[in-house]
Amino acid sequence: MPKLQLPFMQVDVFSTQTEQILSGNPLAVFYEVPPFLDVSTMQAIAREMNCPETTFLTERPQDGGRYRVRIFTPYKELPFAGHPSLGTYFVLKKKGLLKGPGIQSTEGGSTACHEDDQGWVWIVPPQGHVRDVLVSATRLASALGVGDVYLNDMMPPAVCGTGLDQLIVVSTNPAILSDLRPLVSRIASLEKDIAVEGIYVVAAVGPTTYQARYFNQEGEDPATGSAAAALGTYLMHSAGETAIRRYIITQGTEMGRSSEIHLRLNNLSLGSLELGGRVFPVIDGTFFV
Repeated sequence: MPKLQLPFMQVDVFSTQTEQILSGNPLAVFYEVPPFLDVSTMQAIAREMNCPETTFLTERPQDGGRYRVRIFTPYKELPFAGHPSLGTYFVLKKKGLLKGPGIQSTEGGSTACHEDDQGWVWIVPPQGHVRDVLVSATRLASALGVGDVYLNDMMPPAVCGTGLDQLIVVSTNPAILSDLRPLVSRIASLEKDIAVEGIYVVAAVGPTTYQARYFNQEGEDPATGSAAAALGTYLMHSAGETAIRRYIITQGTEMGRSSEIHLRLNNLSLGSLELGGRVFPVIDGTFFV
């Protein structure tokens, strides 16, 4: 007989407005976690759930709405991630553990979370940064399985992050996105040499709209909040974006998991970044371990 029964909720994060469920990025949230649950068991549960990420509430919300979360892929723990932050906050509110805004603590820093009057969940991720990097277009194209990535000369590849570093690759050709066939070994080599979690390939399809795909050595991700926040950081710090602006990033189409990520820049103050989207519950259940 199992020793523990752990309640969890699985949600879809960054769902599109037209496809509310079975779109976006799946997330499993364990919101009643005993203090003796060890890291190896959390990792094993995440592997069993097999969602892109699984979170565990290790400290319940206290005064001021502060709580602590650990984030796992099926293979490792992450210091921060975007869609787990939105999804965890949504579940805590859904289960009555939070009444208003919250502050999530992880190894990557503190993340402010709130839900607006339209039911959208928004987070202010940890402070972002941009780091120049030398990586050739030839190497990028080889890793991504195409002949040319059509780099944007005004926004060369850069390492950007808000709690988790990503390589941002801005292409001038949106059509190239559907042609990408990444080679895992070359993606892994890039990650190691540049010290990033993965590669975010984006292309503008309108004044405030981007299409994107995200790859790392674990595969492709349908909606990557940390990478979208990294792109927002790049737009502010390197592209000089100072206007109050809302960007929409579409992702996951090639995986059959259409997703929509929203960025608000300079909405709170100059240099501020908010990441938002829609979250919908899919499974409410109990895990036996």
